[in-house]
Amino acid sequence: MLDAVCKAEGCTRPRVTKGYCHGHYVHHEYRGLTTPMGKPKHFLTNVDLGEETATCALCGDNTPVLISYRRGTGERYARMCLSLYPGVQERALNRLAKSSYVLTATEREALLERQGGICANPSCDARDDDTSRWTRLATDHDHRSTDHAVRGLLCRRCNASIGMAPGDSLIGVLGLAVYLAAHERPRMAGVLDGLLNEVVASAGVAQV
Repeated sequence: MLDAVCKAEGCTRPRVTKGYCHGHYVHHEYRGLTTPMGKPKHFLTNVDLGEETATCALCGDNTPVLISYRRGTGERYARMCLSLYPGVQERALNRLAKSSYVLTATEREALLERQGGICANPSCDARDDDTSRWTRLATDHDHRSTDHAVRGLLCRRCNASIGMAPGDSLIGVLGLAVYLAAHERPRMAGVLDGLLNEVVASAGVAQV
């Protein structure tokens, strides 16, 4: 396995591109400079991978950071301060500001334990695996509520399925269930359709 450390002399930061850390890649490869770079202005310490924050030498404490994964091992690490990417930083700050659905590491661990370490969908057995963002269970929250309350932890596929359902709601999912039942389980289609009508009536909206 290749060394995971930047190949620039004296640098101990993780390698990202062409054997260099991000700072040395920009310094040597992009800008074409050959002089020693030294410690970056946005040098990070006290990294909290769970909260995705760190102490930045320039920006201060609890600064949002960009999290990446090391090739081969999948280990998470803080790549850089998000102030270097204003658009990304703004989105991260907005996400952190909505604390009603941003779980702390402790809250997420407790919720994951209640789910048995797997996706909250009873028909899915995908386990939480933090070696990759694609296998780590995503935090699902209610986009329609004002407080964006957390509903559970879902695998990427299940989370995307709910998000793509009409209205991101129970009505949208039940509508798809009626459609599938009509083709796969015709006897169940009537039962599901009745349940859908009941939910629509209780929600006080007209079925489309």
